[in-house]
Amino acid sequence: NITLGNPDNALAAVRLGLLAALQTVMRAHRRCRDTQIMACRAICCVCAELPQGVVEAGQLGLLADVQTAMRSHLAFRDLQEIGCMFISSMTEKNPTNQAEAGRLRVLAEVAAAMRTHRGSISLQRMACGAMSSITFDSLIDVEEATRLGLLAEVQAAMRTKTESLELQYPACCAIRGLITSDVASGPEAGRLGMLADVQAAMRAHTSSADLQEMACTVITCITINNAVNIAEAGRLGLLAEVQSAMRAHPHCTDLHEAACEAICSMTHKNDSNKVAAMRMGLLADLKAAVRPAARVTGREGKHGKVLGAVDGVFGNAVVVDLREALNPSHSASLQRTACKAILSVTADISNNKVEAERLGILADLQALMRAYPTSPDIQESACMAVRNITCGIPENQAAAMELGVVADVQ
Repeated sequence: NITLGNPDNALAAVRLGLLAALQTVMRAHRRCRDTQIMACRAICCVCAELPQGVVEAGQLGLLADVQTAMRSHLAFRDLQEIGCMFISSMTEKNPTNQAEAGRLRVLAEVAAAMRTHRGSISLQRMACGAMSSITFDSLIDVEEATRLGLLAEVQAAMRTKTESLELQYPACCAIRGLITSDVASGPEAGRLGMLADVQAAMRAHTSSADLQEMACTVITCITINNAVNIAEAGRLGLLAEVQSAMRAHPHCTDLHEAACEAICSMTHKNDSNKVAAMRMGLLADLKAAVRPAARVTGREGKHGKVLGAVDGVFGNAVVVDLREALNPSHSASLQRTACKAILSVTADISNNKVEAERLGILADLQALMRAYPTSPDIQESACMAVRNITCGIPENQAAAMELGVVADVQ
């Protein structure tokens, strides 16, 4: 209690060597559940307030001590919860501690806690949080994780109580961490039917921008470059869920970026999903999404990724806002991505190429190339877009010649 919410006291605790003292207590009283719980809570309070405490705890090897406590008292939910909480605080954005957790195979303790206390929402929530912290942007033993069936554990947790936002959000974070770290795979998630679980979470929590954003990210993780999962996403109608998320949170840039990436993934090389996107008016949503992203509004986000969402979608309306994104007042990163998006929108679709020139995109590309003469990325992206817009369209080729774009390309 002395250190909770008080960084100064937490720092004093570290300097006094109290973490080492707590470790000594844990090792001396392995069989006493209450002592283990109180020690874990005290350590969590210090680590929650002070990054230095996380480093110190890692150096002392406290992950192993907490792992031992969890193994020794598996039947006690309160200890398992505080153990998962400790693991989360120790491994979140800390590669050294993540690696140590992987070496110790701490995920096995998390999985065991989830199986033993299936009916506890708070335990499942904390376990998902621990799983997310251990796996996100880290390298974990894939074979061990597969043997543990971690995706199935998360799925079981999600199905325990769909209406619990406090459970669904960390569960989605855990899926993202497991897939992006290659601990699990998109194909495995598809075989388990996890797209339907993500859809259920989105429908149950439409007002939560954070949940919707993370769900969109998970959809991308599961469907990217996977024809079977892309088809399943279309069958479930996940494009409509993503559209609803965008419309419910029109000013949330991060969500729109995640939604656009999900749309891009679900429409990749799937004509049925592209047609569905057109029929439900998703291009209008993409158009709305591109504009605030170009102006860098809303919550902090990865604005350069938004425009990639139009890849392969029949996108005449989008080109207007892609042109806005090419405005030299915007960031080079966004402009480069806009070029790539224009390339994707106009690929093999003559009507879109004609529309791009009618809107003056060739002139915008020319202005962009002239604004960044020393940027290889901008020059390459713009040149590829020019090539795509003019390829097979004599009128566009003539327009490019008249503008002098050929000279800029050379």
